[in-house]
Amino acid sequence: SAGGLYQSGMISGHYSGVARNYGKFVFYADGVLRQWQLGKIYEALSSPKRIADVGGGNGSFLRRLEKELLPTCHVTLIEPSGAMMKDSEIIDRVETDAESWCKSLDSPNYDCILLKEVIHHFDNRKDIFHLLKERALTANGRLLIVTRPKYKIEYPFFPEASKVWQEEQPDETDILNELKTVGFQSVQISTACFPLEIDKVQWCNMIKQRFWSTFSHFSDQELNNGVDYIMKKYPPILRFYEKMILILAQPQESITSTIHAPGIQLATHGFVHCISAVSKQRAEETLFAIEQVLGQPAETLAIDSPLRFKLHLLIPQVAQLVRSPLILDVVQAYLGLSSNILVWSSDLVAKAPSSRQQFTPHQDSAYAGITPALNGVTAWIALTDAPEASGCLRVFPDSHLHGSLRHASAQNDGNMLAFGQTIPEFEQQQQDSLPLPLIQGQCSLHTLQTVHFSQPNTSRHRRIGLAVRYVASDVSRLHGNIRESATLVRGQYNEEQGAFDLEPLPQVAGGPNERRAHADATSREAANYSLAQQIF
Repeated sequence: SAGGLYQSGMISGHYSGVARNYGKFVFYADGVLRQWQLGKIYEALSSPKRIADVGGGNGSFLRRLEKELLPTCHVTLIEPSGAMMKDSEIIDRVETDAESWCKSLDSPNYDCILLKEVIHHFDNRKDIFHLLKERALTANGRLLIVTRPKYKIEYPFFPEASKVWQEEQPDETDILNELKTVGFQSVQISTACFPLEIDKVQWCNMIKQRFWSTFSHFSDQELNNGVDYIMKKYPPILRFYEKMILILAQPQESITSTIHAPGIQLATHGFVHCISAVSKQRAEETLFAIEQVLGQPAETLAIDSPLRFKLHLLIPQVAQLVRSPLILDVVQAYLGLSSNILVWSSDLVAKAPSSRQQFTPHQDSAYAGITPALNGVTAWIALTDAPEASGCLRVFPDSHLHGSLRHASAQNDGNMLAFGQTIPEFEQQQQDSLPLPLIQGQCSLHTLQTVHFSQPNTSRHRRIGLAVRYVASDVSRLHGNIRESATLVRGQYNEEQGAFDLEPLPQVAGGPNERRAHADATSREAANYSLAQQIF
């Protein structure tokens, strides 16, 4: 325990054993879940000048927090496991337990202390809280505890593991009372949920490696028996909520922070707005090239025309647009800095002036058939100005955290969605949505599970955009018997290991080779897309 953090020999040995692979486990790996965690934690920190992460493992989370959100903050890592700390990039790091570190300080000079996923290792929590308040935390500082629920967890455990979890995990009410007992005047508890999708085999391999200390209580044979139970009980793709309990303790109230890092905001709230993708001139030139190949104004193109889709295979200017570094940097910051990025699809979205055309509330993931669904992002790039009066995109903030929602067929007049789908409960809550107006050349981004829609164009000008679906290269397909194709726009890709064939880069706008590649790609996508109608 952390009176002494990891005072128990079993727990100390556990972290020595998992140190090498710790950063590969989904809860601690570079990716969307990590970005969401960063955003939720940053919002509670209020821009500290000095932060200490007590029991921070290898310091990878603290390093990302420092690099992306707190570049001028002094960060300190306190970790008792030498094996965990061995390869840390944190310069100021101390190999010790919480109690010893507090007692070594001359005066309180940290305005934030982070206890992330360590509170269950403390056997004398009240004493540690008192020491942190008196010896480490400044008078106006913040203690942020990040833990998980004791009860009502959704993790696909075997029964014996669930029992150990409940025995070891502290109840947040007890933590709250202990914090108040030692003198914290303001203690707030909030819960944040993130919908996870993970392959069952991957999950079971993590359990065998004892990725959480819960599993250090079991022998290899007991873990094998537990894995057999999970393999028989659960479906191939596991879907559950990762629940974080955030307990913020402070002497007095203060203002929370606003996230400025777009990749983290995308993970935290499901959208980001007003990203400069290309210049207005470049957007205008791209639209001109599109309409030259179409041979007609974009807004007159039939909604089901194959020429609406995957124009990045047909026109070099569109191929350059979907590769905009300014967009890809945000997508990569969201998916994880090590991610390789594909464009799965793109479609031209055009509304005529004073038209009744609209998109009802929906999630792109409903028809995309991509898993994990949150490993995909839609960039909506404005090829003309898209003010609110033109029926700009509207989003429901944080709606991506609801997971996959039920869609129903709708008979809305002018609905541009192929299946006329909508999400009934959001249809009735449109007043809670946020408009994302854009000027020509800007883009907004939203996750594939963010609920969004757009209203009719009541202006005198046409509204035209290109919606581009970016996905991580390691996503899988949920439905469809046809192997689709995708375009690599950043990093590397192995077709033999991935779910897609790679698409060629166009050389001539509307050339014969380009038309063949486009026809092949759109026919594959259409074949699987029609199967998605079974969802509604």
